[in-house]
Amino acid sequence: MKQKIKILHLEDMPLDAELVAALLNRENIDSEILVVPNRAAFVKALKGFSFDIVLSDHSLASFNSHEALVMIKNAGITVPFILVTATMNDEFAAKVMKEGACDYILKDRLHRLPLAVIGSIEKHRAEELHRAMQKTTMLKLIESEAFSKAVLNSLSSHIAVMDGLGNIIAVNEAWKCFGLQNNETVLQRTGVGSNYFRACEKAAKSGDTIAQMTLLGIKEVMAGKKAIYYLEYPCHSATKQQWFGMRVTKFESDELRVVVAHQDITDCKMSELGLKESHANLQKNVKELAISNAELEQFAYVASHDLQEPLRMVTSFMTQLENKYGEIVDDKGKQYIHFAVDGAKRMRQIILDLLEFSRVGRTEDDLEEVNFNELINEILALYRKKI
Repeated sequence: MKQKIKILHLEDMPLDAELVAALLNRENIDSEILVVPNRAAFVKALKGFSFDIVLSDHSLASFNSHEALVMIKNAGITVPFILVTATMNDEFAAKVMKEGACDYILKDRLHRLPLAVIGSIEKHRAEELHRAMQKTTMLKLIESEAFSKAVLNSLSSHIAVMDGLGNIIAVNEAWKCFGLQNNETVLQRTGVGSNYFRACEKAAKSGDTIAQMTLLGIKEVMAGKKAIYYLEYPCHSATKQQWFGMRVTKFESDELRVVVAHQDITDCKMSELGLKESHANLQKNVKELAISNAELEQFAYVASHDLQEPLRMVTSFMTQLENKYGEIVDDKGKQYIHFAVDGAKRMRQIILDLLEFSRVGRTEDDLEEVNFNELINEILALYRKKI
């Protein structure tokens, strides 16, 4: 061991103390030894000397190793304590070891002391390192748990983790407030340590179908029948309407735990209801429009029939006028008769076209070729005065 060892040696026999120092020096153990012969010196050394190990004779004047060991413990000092004494029976040795000594050496067998000192210090340092690592690991675990808890509490979803029997083992802050804020009877008084299954069963017996469906869904996920269970349910209060979605999943790969999360889906539900209402209104408008179109088509048919009748009379009488008085009517008069008959025919055609237009979408017409020359000539004749 290259590092210097500081030794507190409780010994009232200077020769024995020198023998111990010589033995350690011979074994090339770099050490700094403070020898104290009595209680007062030992108490002073506990306060003013930083040591790595204690070597103690058993019987001193008005002081012994048992008292020294108790004083070290009371001072909160954790260093190896080796008893170096002249005589010791097995019963006393067992008692000293039980009280906290790490070894004992008989003075007639001091050759064991160097190895005992080095072994005790190395074991103590290994234990200290292990305890420090355990403490660091524990602090990291606590920090990790605190971080996970903080993340969980920051979520708006109301989350709980429960075991295979329905016992709640962890919840976030949103879950704690959920029952009271939203008048949810199943979640009221269901914190860590309570049984969620019993709460659901009690609510189901009172006629709560949501609680019954929740219980069945959780058990299906636990049994492996479903990977995910999802349920949307209303949770209305006296002042507002609310909806929530409940999602149940396995807790990572743990077969005996599930995570239950309730999420406020009111905005989505209100949008969905708005879309349904808009769709219903649209269907209603389409139905009313269909009725209106049917009535309009019937009106167009009646109107076209009634309008065609006077046109037929105009055409008929103008034709008879031309036939009967054609000889006495000059060319200008015949031209006027022609204009009147032609106008009546075109008006009748317009009426028939409007009637046909009113039926668009209700009948399927065959496509036919159109002679644009005839169409243009007809337009020119119709607008000849403007042209």
